[in-house]
Amino acid sequence: MDLDGFRTERGLLWPAYDERCAQVTFRETGEALPEILARVPGRRVVVQAGGNCGPLVRLLAPVFEAVYTFEPDPRNFVALTVNTAQLANVHRYQAALGANRGRIGLAQGDARFPANCGALYASGAGAIPTLQIDDLGLEVCDLILLDVEGAEAQAIQGAANTIIAHRPVVVIESKGLGERFFGEPPDLAEQALTVMGYRRALKLRAD
Repeated sequence: MDLDGFRTERGLLWPAYDERCAQVTFRETGEALPEILARVPGRRVVVQAGGNCGPLVRLLAPVFEAVYTFEPDPRNFVALTVNTAQLANVHRYQAALGANRGRIGLAQGDARFPANCGALYASGAGAIPTLQIDDLGLEVCDLILLDVEGAEAQAIQGAANTIIAHRPVVVIESKGLGERFFGEPPDLAEQALTVMGYRRALKLRAD
């Protein structure tokens, strides 16, 4: 595996160009996890996206029997793969999540920090596959964690059968990126969950 263009960040492989994501990630990753897990009675299967370079996946793997993680960016996915290589219960997909299968491109969404490997969002046509959570055909699902830069509502649409069948706890990022990047109504992801019989149990922070 060619690891040119990467650096080591707190013992983990990281894209060398990144000037922002690592700083935030190592400060905040896992901060809210105890409060989330307190509301998750099962510890069997978690679906998580975006996987980024793997710090959150590394925290989830000892807790759940199986972790399914999605990361569309090729550089992040290399880091994710290396950083979680020893975790046999982690299933990695280099793909975005959405309502429909297809292929997308990625664009940088952070104008303040253009070198931010954690702020890439789906934009236009490209080579990166988009999958549905329903494609996994899960027999159980206890938790869905979505931080997909505004595509949360689309990911929920693609997880409708899984959500209805298994009633997992669902955690979404909610800071207006769906409206900004995709022209969606505000809180569309939460509205989609409300239609499926969900209610907001907790708001920790926007991100």
